[in-house]
Amino acid sequence: MRFSPDAWNWEAARHRCLREARRYTRSEADAQDAVQAAMLQAWRARDTCRTPDDPIPWMLAITRREAWRTRSSAAEVPLDECPDADRATFDDVDRLIDRFVVRAAIAHLDEEERHLLHLRYVDDLTQPSIAQCLGIPEGTAKVRLYRARNRLRSLL
Repeated sequence: MRFSPDAWNWEAARHRCLREARRYTRSEADAQDAVQAAMLQAWRARDTCRTPDDPIPWMLAITRREAWRTRSSAAEVPLDECPDADRATFDDVDRLIDRFVVRAAIAHLDEEERHLLHLRYVDDLTQPSIAQCLGIPEGTAKVRLYRARNRLRSLL
């Protein structure tokens, strides 16, 4: 007899997925968020599960993917806004120190250099797009970006 996805024990699956998400996330809230997203995805795609008799491995794979997605977006939260800031790991502290060092170096650049680097690395514009945005020749944009990166490198 084949099980219908509507007959699955969703509550038991959620508990199992929560245990799995806790292995990959940094906080209980992140684990809960990952499981909620995973359960929603599993519910919407329940008819595509290749093993409807045993859907747990399929759900766990979705949960791991969501946990990694949650973890990578949580890594961008500043440490002072993080509720678990008192439990930061050495890696978190190293990343935080690196961010402070880079921000301090960027603060020493002039406004034009900061603007160029922002367009390139924050707004993710290509060099031709930067040249067009600033109304300068592409070669000029390349040289200015090169000089800005070199200046930043020397400050680091």
